[in-house]
Amino acid sequence: MVDYRAVPQAVHELALELERRQSSDASSAPSIFVFVFGLQRYRALRKSEESFSFSSSSGDEEKPLDPGKEFADIMREGPANGIHLMAWIDTATALDRSVDRGSMRELDNRILFQMSATDSSNLIDSPAGNKLGANRALAYSEEQGSMEKFRPYAIPDAKWLAEVKEKLTAKTAGSGIKPEDLPPDLALAVKGPPPKPDTDDFSADDDDDKDAA
Repeated sequence: MVDYRAVPQAVHELALELERRQSSDASSAPSIFVFVFGLQRYRALRKSEESFSFSSSSGDEEKPLDPGKEFADIMREGPANGIHLMAWIDTATALDRSVDRGSMRELDNRILFQMSATDSSNLIDSPAGNKLGANRALAYSEEQGSMEKFRPYAIPDAKWLAEVKEKLTAKTAGSGIKPEDLPPDLALAVKGPPPKPDTDDFSADDDDDKDAA
């Protein structure tokens, strides 16, 4: 996990690693996977206007970090050098602001959820993303020119459920409460048992009934 304010420095370190792999035989280097959740929030990763202009500064002057350009370089050159990027973004409009057209071609594999026909056509040259509906997604590969509709939310398997159970059990053990000691309904446990009926009132009614007889 990288703190929001530390993202430019983290991208710079990845760019340095990319340069190192390009300048040496790094075929045996381990793969690096970079996950970006909410790309629209990271304005620093957008390519700035200065990236396209010529700088008049001298060669001795230290250049400031340009995370937008470095991020674009990682998208373009990273996969061939074992650095892979996976990003999620909320809307197609935000994607247009965050990634320029040149870099967009580097995002070969794309997952689309329900969206407008216009946005779908801009992303995959097809309005198919407008016909997905709920709980459906579309996998698209620009290189292969393929599209496949799929259900992105699968039923968890037994192994995953067992791992979750193990973690929850360990977490509960720290509180001193055993899972089998928990009541079936915690809401009832908090509320407490239902109040007992007032037996004195019933006995008085019984006495009245006897007197009436």
